[in-house]
Amino acid sequence: MSQLTIAIVGAGIAGLTAARALQGLGFRPVVYEEAPVLGEVGAGLTVSPNATHVLNAIGLEGTLERIGMRPDRGGVKHWKTGEMLVEVSRGNELREKYGAAYYQVHRADLHRELADLVVMTDEQAIRMKHTFKRLR
Repeated sequence: MSQLTIAIVGAGIAGLTAARALQGLGFRPVVYEEAPVLGEVGAGLTVSPNATHVLNAIGLEGTLERIGMRPDRGGVKHWKTGEMLVEVSRGNELREKYGAAYYQVHRADLHRELADLVVMTDEQAIRMKHTFKRLR
């Protein structure tokens, strides 16, 4: 089964995560990206405990702790008054309940870590300057 040709369109967070997961299962996916180089795009991301489990499973265990932060609390405020409408625990309670932490990370930092891991496994896995046109 690992001889299948698997093409992934787009070297964003999802594409790189899929590529790394497939690599971990013994496949050699190829990620096609339209941009000429991978670069810093986007801003902050929240990484839920479910996503933390996935990122840990594909080889990034410890990375979120190094590049991100674990806020104790979060919430939703009214756009105009600033009144706290909903407050949510984000600290150790989530880790205890779900077995993984909630993080906030800069997108570019997570993207770089994923790209490095994919390329470290297969230096030909990401191909830049490719545009998806159509399915055959």
